[in-house]
Amino acid sequence: MKLLLLFSHELTDEQEVNAKETFGINNFIYMPDNIKKIWANIPPELENIRDYIQPVLDWVEETKADGDYILIHGDPGATFIAVNEAHRLGLIPIYATTKRVSIEEKDNDGNIRIMKIFKHVRYRKYEV
Repeated sequence: MKLLLLFSHELTDEQEVNAKETFGINNFIYMPDNIKKIWANIPPELENIRDYIQPVLDWVEETKADGDYILIHGDPGATFIAVNEAHRLGLIPIYATTKRVSIEEKDNDGNIRIMKIFKHVRYRKYEV
């Protein structure tokens, strides 16, 4: 079972293990650099983005097999379009959930620094 990654980052070891255990994933498919560049850099000035992200959607269609999973994270409008396309193509779209932990530290000058740690919790299917 494959997991296509419409995701601008690398998966953590914990995320990979969870995908393997939860969904039986044995193959993680990252976007090629040219496709990743499109997905990660959607111009905020564009009113309509479907044409702009069409190469990403084409890559998904060329790469997928029915029943594959696809992890989708990104621009909200692009994510919406990609989730709908994934359903249309027979894919199972998912997203990762995280737990946010904040750590406050006071430095020698009395300044407070806040560090946020995002910890993977689980995957969820996008619901129809």
